[in-house]
Amino acid sequence: MSKERIQILQIDMPVCSLIYGVEPCGATGAQGQECYNTLKTCQSVGSYTEEIKRYYFSTESESAYINSANWYPTLQAVSKRPAEINIVSIDPDATPLGKRESVKVTLKDHPHHDRGVDPYYSTRSYVNTVLEQGTFWSKWLARNDNYDGLSCVLYEGYTGQTMCDMRQYHLILDRIDNNSNTTTITAKDILKAADDQRVKVPAVSTGVLSSDIGVSTTSFSIKEVGSPSTVADTYASQGTLSIGDEAMLFTRTGHTFNVVRGAWGTTATEHSENDVVQQAYETVDHSVSPATGMRVDNIIKDILLNYVGVDTAWIDSTAWDNEGAEWVPTFIFNTVVLKPTGAGKLIGELLRDSACYLIPNTREKKIEFRALRPPVTTHELTDENNIIAGSFKIDRKPELRITQLYFWYDILDVTESTKELKNFKKVYVELSDDVNRARTQRDKTITSRWHQSENSGQVQIAAGRIMTRYGREPITFSFDVDSKDIEGADGLKLGDVFLLTHRDYVDETGSPKTIPAQIISMQDKERGHITSIKAQPFEFEFRARLWAPDGLPDWLLATPEQQSKYLYWSDDTGQMSNGEDAPKWL
Repeated sequence: MSKERIQILQIDMPVCSLIYGVEPCGATGAQGQECYNTLKTCQSVGSYTEEIKRYYFSTESESAYINSANWYPTLQAVSKRPAEINIVSIDPDATPLGKRESVKVTLKDHPHHDRGVDPYYSTRSYVNTVLEQGTFWSKWLARNDNYDGLSCVLYEGYTGQTMCDMRQYHLILDRIDNNSNTTTITAKDILKAADDQRVKVPAVSTGVLSSDIGVSTTSFSIKEVGSPSTVADTYASQGTLSIGDEAMLFTRTGHTFNVVRGAWGTTATEHSENDVVQQAYETVDHSVSPATGMRVDNIIKDILLNYVGVDTAWIDSTAWDNEGAEWVPTFIFNTVVLKPTGAGKLIGELLRDSACYLIPNTREKKIEFRALRPPVTTHELTDENNIIAGSFKIDRKPELRITQLYFWYDILDVTESTKELKNFKKVYVELSDDVNRARTQRDKTITSRWHQSENSGQVQIAAGRIMTRYGREPITFSFDVDSKDIEGADGLKLGDVFLLTHRDYVDETGSPKTIPAQIISMQDKERGHITSIKAQPFEFEFRARLWAPDGLPDWLLATPEQQSKYLYWSDDTGQMSNGEDAPKWL
C-alpha cells in the first residue's frame, strides 16, 4: 500500500476547569443559563480557573491517529509561507524581526450538536434544535473572542507514523475567518506575538497622581478610578517612572512613591492631579550590587519572556548565554524607555545596534539568538551535486548596499525623539572598502537610544559587522534542492551557513565562485522531496577567529567546526598546511 500524506491541526484552547455553580465557582445563574466554560462567557471571572482543552482537525483518513472526543474531520487544505530572517534588521521591506512564517488551514464549517464543546448542552432550552443553532465555528467564535496568540501545532507526516514522529510546526493563532460554511485559520510563528500592536514596553500604566505636586516634592501617592486598591501592584518596588516629560527614580511602598526628581537628564517640573504616572522600562540589573546594565541578549530575553509572554520552553537560556558571552560580551546597555513602545520595535533596535538577529525555529520550538559573526561552514551545496537544474536564480539588491554608515549614539534627552539627529551627542562613521570606487553613494543612518558615551567601542564593532555584511551589493540566491541532501540530525536549517557553488555565480575570470552563504528562508516545495531555499552571501572581509583553548588538536586533526571557530598559527607564507589563507587574530 502506498503512503498517504497526513495533516493534522491541533489548537490548545484555554477553558475553565470548574463546574458551573459548584464551589469554588462563584456563578449563581439558573439552569440553562450556564456559561460555556470559556473566559468570554464566564459569569464569575474572579474564580475562573484555566486549563487547556485540545481540538484536532484533520481529514477523515486521519481518524486512527487521534484518540480524542474533540477531533473533527473537517480539514480541506493547508498552505504555508516560510519565515525570512532580516539580518540585523536592515531590510526595509520586512519588519525588524523579519517576515513571519505563516500557515493557512481551510476547514469545512458545519452544524454541530455541542457535545464535547458545551459542558451544559443538555440543559439548554434549544437542546432539541441544537443543529439549527448556528454552526460549529460561528458558535465557537461567539464563545471565544481572545483566541489570537493561542498555541497551535500543525502535524505533517505519512500513514504508519505516530503523531510524535511527524514533522511538527509550533505556531500561534493570528486570525480566524468564517464565511459561507468555510473557516480559514491563519497561524504564524512565535515572533508574531511581539508585534508592536500587540505588546508595548513598558506596559501602559493606569495609575495617576492623587494630588498636585510641586518641583521639590519627593513623595506622592497614586490612585486609579475603579480599582484604587490594586493599581499599585502593577508598579515595581523600585525603578524609574515618568510624569509628562520628567523622569524620576523611585522606591514604592503600597500606593506611596518616594522619588528622586529630574532623573536621566530631565528637569523637575510641576504636575497636576490625575496626571499619568508611567512605569518606565530600564535595562538595569538590580539583582547585583551595585546595579549594572544588562547585556543585549538578556534584554531581548527579558522582553520576550516578561512582556511578550513567550513560554520559557522557546528559549534555550544556556545557548543564548553562550552566544552572548562569546560574541557580544561587552554590549552592556544601561538605558531607559519612558513611554510605551512596540516590543518588536525595541527588539529590532537592539538586534540592529548589536549586529545580531533572531531565528524562529517552529520545528524545534525554539527562538535562537545569534550574533553576526564569522560563519561555521560544514556543508556544501553545488550545481553539480545538489541544486536542481533550472531552479537557480540571483536577485541583486543594490538599494540595500551601504557605502557610508553613520551611527549616532549617546542620546541627549530621553524624552525626545530617537530619530532626530540633534538629539544625539556622538556619531561614528564606517566606510565600505569600495566607497571610493562606488559610482553611487548609499548612506545608512542609525540612531541608537541604547548606546551611551561609554559604548563607543561597541558602536565601532557593530558598525564594522554591519558593513561587512552590507558593504557590498546584497544578493539573494533562490534555488531548489533534494530534501535528503539537507535533512537529518546534522542537516541544514534556517540561519545556517553553507558553502555554495554554482556556474551562474562567478569570479572575475568567469570561473564558478565558492562562497559561504546563509539560509534566510526555506520551505518544503514537495514534502520530503524538494526544499526551496533563499540564501545570502555570508562573506567577512577577513577570516576572524577566537583564540584557541588549551587541548585543541592540531589544524589537520581539528574538526571543521574547530577550524572555523578558533585561531591557528600558519606558516611563513600566511597559509595553513592545506593551502587555505590563514585567519587573523581578532
